[in-house]
Amino acid sequence: MTDIIRTDLVLSQSAFCHVINVPIEQVDTDKWLFSLAEAEYQRCVPPAALSRRT
Repeated sequence: MTDIIRTDLVLSQSAFCHVINVPIEQVDTDKWLFSLAEAEYQRCVPPAALSRRT
């Protein structure tokens, strides 16, 4: 039996875009991401990434 590696499949894909009226210098995505409540964070990431949160 030989292993077949499928490269044409996508495990997960998601995108969202929203325009906000603030200077880019005021956008702090790190602060936002790390201030999410645990349940909110879990809704935003694929299951495989949940074990990597520090």
